[in-house]
Amino acid sequence: MNFLSGYKTYIAAGGLALMGVVDLINGDLVGAGAKFAQALGLAGIRGAIAAPDVPVATPAPPLS
Repeated sequence: MNFLSGYKTYIAAGGLALMGVVDLINGDLVGAGAKFAQALGLAGIRGAIAAPDVPVATPAPPLS
């Protein structure tokens, strides 16, 4: 499934958000909130994975 490369996590986040909407319609506020939070977490993790590598600063030499 290489054609979905980079989008699978966003699709899963969208599915969780839709499940949250269903829970909200059915009156389950706790379940809806949990699913919305999980969807936001998945989207955030995917964004962090897709971010370019940040160069790591080299530590300063020890003081003698």
